[in-house]
Amino acid sequence: MAPIIGAPFRHATVEIELPERDMIVVRDFEMPDEVHIEAAIRRAIPPSMRNRPGARLSPRVERLVQETFSWDTSYVYLAGEPSNTENVQASGDFPHRYLPTSRIFDARDISNEAGDRNLDEYFADSIQRLWSNYSAKVLAAVRQAQEDGLGRILAGVISPEQNVVADWELDYDKAFIRVTNFLRRRGALHLVLDREGFLNRFDSDSAFKRVVVDINEVEERIESALEPRTKLQTLVSRLISGPKQINFLDTQIRAVTAENKDISLEKLSSGERQLIRILVEALSADGRPIIIDEPELSMHVDWQQVLIESIRTIDEDAQVITATHSPEIMADIADEKIFRL
Repeated sequence: MAPIIGAPFRHATVEIELPERDMIVVRDFEMPDEVHIEAAIRRAIPPSMRNRPGARLSPRVERLVQETFSWDTSYVYLAGEPSNTENVQASGDFPHRYLPTSRIFDARDISNEAGDRNLDEYFADSIQRLWSNYSAKVLAAVRQAQEDGLGRILAGVISPEQNVVADWELDYDKAFIRVTNFLRRRGALHLVLDREGFLNRFDSDSAFKRVVVDINEVEERIESALEPRTKLQTLVSRLISGPKQINFLDTQIRAVTAENKDISLEKLSSGERQLIRILVEALSADGRPIIIDEPELSMHVDWQQVLIESIRTIDEDAQVITATHSPEIMADIADEKIFRL
């Protein structure tokens, strides 16, 4: 993390949350005075350039000066307990998502072979790629849940003596709904029982009880894997309403009109693209810190006001760091979490 030389503060402390490692890192920076900055500049500039009138610092020299004054790791907490600061060096770089002002397209996708394609097309391609990568992880979790469930069901059939299950924590109403949905998705509606018949058989048939418990666990894991995506769909449907509908499918993001005609993603408004990009990136961050430069760009003032809340709706543990000129973005943020630069 590079310091900001010249920022209007003398001392700064930041807490970096790393949920994947169950780690919180506290880092401090003390702003150097002009004497120390000047000394660092003189060390970074070649001797032949030091006394040249009007000489400007090159990016390389500026980077060297910035790196001279580094952030210090003061505390590290693992699982809520103080830990050795050497764990930070051992853990490598801090994983995060960074969204610059050019975020509606991914500059890393641009190549010399791009031809005449414009930035609108880049947005469509990059957001579809981002969604595809996220969706692949979710579907892998769904498949794993299904495979584990099938394995348990087969084990119960092969070894019926293991069919004894502890069902006292089972929510019978939810289990009934989940088994019904499971059968409906597989085109087996003829096997669906009414609630009373379901409960009677659950109480009297130990093999049926075992299958229900296994299916309930599978469906619960699938619901958990799909929950963030479901929240995103609900949120975007509420924010982008009217003649357009944005659908987040297994393999793509699809925009349609009220007549169910496809709309190319590059034809969406700039504000709509900004909103979708930020929310999908937040979803893909998976608990990692997300850093956004000027999130208000092209965005309707009503969306600005609910943006941070929307990100937290998708991921309540999200750590959002943003630089903004918009009072609406900051409207519902606690004063102690706002810093003027």
